[in-house]
Amino acid sequence: FVRGSGGGPRAFEEVEWEPSSPNYTKVTIKRDGVSIQTETRIARRSVAVPEGREDLFNASEVYQQIVTAPGTSSRPSQEKVTPVRCVNKFKRVSDSEIEVLQRVEVFPRVDPLMGPVGVADSQKPVAIYKYRGVLKKSLGIDAAEPKIRAL
Repeated sequence: FVRGSGGGPRAFEEVEWEPSSPNYTKVTIKRDGVSIQTETRIARRSVAVPEGREDLFNASEVYQQIVTAPGTSSRPSQEKVTPVRCVNKFKRVSDSEIEVLQRVEVFPRVDPLMGPVGVADSQKPVAIYKYRGVLKKSLGIDAAEPKIRAL
């Protein structure tokens, strides 16, 4: 579901992603009749398995989301740059289930010319989202089916 799209089939206009360049995606959606482009650029990624714990797996990414709304005759185009850190912890609880804990930290918006916008400490997140979910392997299907809910 995309806010302001009416949930219609044309909400997603375009998705760009290349396996040869997995650190970059561009998604264009229709919101309130306007095409909004969101680019995600991953700056750092780490993966770890704690020593002696084959049932645990951790992954984290630091990325920037650049959201661009086109201008009109009365308003110039707008660009918002938001740094984000996402930490995922996975735990195998059975042969068919993996528990997922996710923490998404959103840092102060960055003006492309001026730096962080309206904050004293750009290293401190302005919002933290926590999610818990279970990935279940469906019978006869090798893909995991996500069932994620907010805490």
